[in-house]
Amino acid sequence: MSVGIVLIHGYTGSPGNLQPLARQLAVNFGNDSVKSICLPGHSTNETPLFDEPKFLDCIKAAADLYKKERRKIILIGHSTGGVLALSFILKYSFAPHLLILVSAPKRIDVSYMERWKKHRTGRAEMPFSSIAKMVSLINHVGAQRFNNKLPALILHGDQDELVPLQEADEWRKNSFNNSARLVIIPSAGHDIFRGAGSAPAVDVILRAVSDIAVPFGKQDRKTIDTLTMVEPELKKFLAVS
Repeated sequence: MSVGIVLIHGYTGSPGNLQPLARQLAVNFGNDSVKSICLPGHSTNETPLFDEPKFLDCIKAAADLYKKERRKIILIGHSTGGVLALSFILKYSFAPHLLILVSAPKRIDVSYMERWKKHRTGRAEMPFSSIAKMVSLINHVGAQRFNNKLPALILHGDQDELVPLQEADEWRKNSFNNSARLVIIPSAGHDIFRGAGSAPAVDVILRAVSDIAVPFGKQDRKTIDTLTMVEPELKKFLAVS
């Protein structure tokens, strides 16, 4: 069974934020295995409105296509795109083979105001009603707890200038009950796939997707059994990993 990878950019972002990752995923797994969606309203120069139902419909269309092709579906959401991926999972009780949250905000409070202003410097102002809807969704989804069986990877740059690093750990602890994997990328900012730290960020995701694409076989089990016989202390770590 092949993979179907759906990439979801943030509300104030674009597919370009994920382009370096999308390009490498296509090289490794095939062009037909990667869909970097453009959220409704983001294909023009006009300021997009925050329309959660339309955004989720867009994600659903991509996921439904891959589901029809009987692929292993992987959702990768950057920034608000990660929150939208979780909202999609909640609304449709969808069970992806892997969820990857990248630089995703968990709770918006007044401390975000100054960081948000700097992040939006030189760009058009967003409608207040859309910002309010975005904040409401982030805080609602960020307060939810997810099934421990949901395979999730949380990726965050240690120099993220918009979303504090501690929010990544809060996702892991409070939303996934420590069942999600957490990887911190040194020197990486919020635009994690374009700039410092981009190469290791892409590499981590390629490896995670490969774990899903290539099934765990009998030979792998035999290797692990041999390793634990030689080094018993590895048994607990390998059982969890």
